[in-house]
Order: sequence, then structure tokens, then C-alpha cells
Amino acid sequence: MPSPVIASEGHSSWQTLHEWFNEPHDYEWIKHQRSGRAIIPIFRTLLGLMTVIFGLSAFYKLIGPDTPPTTPGKALSVFMICMCVAIAACWFTQPFPGRRGLLAFGIFADLGIAAAVLLVPDRSSGTFGCIVFAVTGTFATLFVSARWLVAHVVWSTTVTTVVFVLAYFQGEVDITTLLARGTVLFGAVTLVPIFAHLTWRTLYRDAQYSALPFLECVNAFPELTGMDQ
Repeated sequence: MPSPVIASEGHSSWQTLHEWFNEPHDYEWIKHQRSGRAIIPIFRTLLGLMTVIFGLSAFYKLIGPDTPPTTPGKALSVFMICMCVAIAACWFTQPFPGRRGLLAFGIFADLGIAAAVLLVPDRSSGTFGCIVFAVTGTFATLFVSARWLVAHVVWSTTVTTVVFVLAYFQGEVDITTLLARGTVLFGAVTLVPIFAHLTWRTLYRDAQYSALPFLECVNAFPELTGMDQ
């Protein structure tokens, strides 16, 4: 039976956060995962569908009344649609990517969403569009390190704040409605990804430690038992 993980006395929440933030992230674990469950094709399919949804959203914006008013804005929308088609094809046909591929996809998605919500002329519509950051937050929670997750959260929260400020100055939505939307988005875009990533990575580390025999755990991780004094 696996031995329980024993936390050292005085192991504070700040130490847990420090371990989480500085933990080396294994970007290859899914690629090299060995299981009787066909989980990798499911991941690739879901991420491909997510990319298709991004492309469809950009397409509908391009042909609808909220299309960017400038030629560069329209050109950017066309570029994003083409990129989504190409990236979706990669998800459906290529092996699961490693660190560079995962980070590149996350950066592409965050930049694309930011461009979409900042270029739309109807700022009220832009505030609704910011909820898509919750989708990329789910991707970051599962597939990137804590530092990159924090970078995503800072970026998405900043862009969302800018969109809400622009919507306020546009004057078409009252302040209480904006505050209600902003409160919901703050939870979905900012708090949930950090909470989810911190939880699953902490439990993942504890599961790794608990799988070791007790004496081996003491020798490998003396800080967990207070025997490094």
C-alpha cells in the first residue's frame, strides 16, 4: 500500500505556491504516455475542434455586422481564419506536439483572441468575446507550466480589463451591467485557471511521492518529512 505523504512542520501555503510556480514542467509526458486508454487521439481531436471553433468565430465576425472597420483589421481576420484551418489540420493529422508546439499554440490563441476582442467596433460584444479566454485558460491549465499559465492569466486579464474600460467609455452599456459581466469573467478567466492548475499539479506531486516506499521517499525528499534539519 502506498505510503502517505507527510508534510514537514511549518510547510506554509507560501511554500506550496513557491513549489508550484517553480516546478519544472514535463511537456513530453502526454507524447510518451503509456496507457491502455486511447487518450492522446481524444486530446488531439478536442484541441483540433477548439481551433475550428476559433476559426469559425473569426469567420462569422468577418462577415457579420461586427466586422473590423479597417482594411488591416479585415486582413488580420482573414489571416487568423487561414491559420486556424492550418493548425486544426495539424491537430487532426500530426503527432501530439512537445514544448514548442504547445507554447506556440497557446501564444497564438491568446494573441488571436486579444486581436478579435480589441478590433470589434461594438465594445459590448467585445466584453462577451473575452469569455473565450476561459477556453485557452483550460488549455494552459492542462498543458503548460505554472509560469506560462501565470503569463496567460496576466495577459488575458489585462486585455479583458482594457475591453471593459473601452466599453464603459463607449457609453452603450451601464456600469452595473459591466460590473456584473466583469465579475463573472474575473472568476472564469483569472481565478479558475490558477486554482485548477495549482490543485492538479499539487495532487500530481503528492501522488508521485506517495508511490515511493517510505524510506526511499525520505531519502529522495527529506523536506517532506522534516528530516533535513
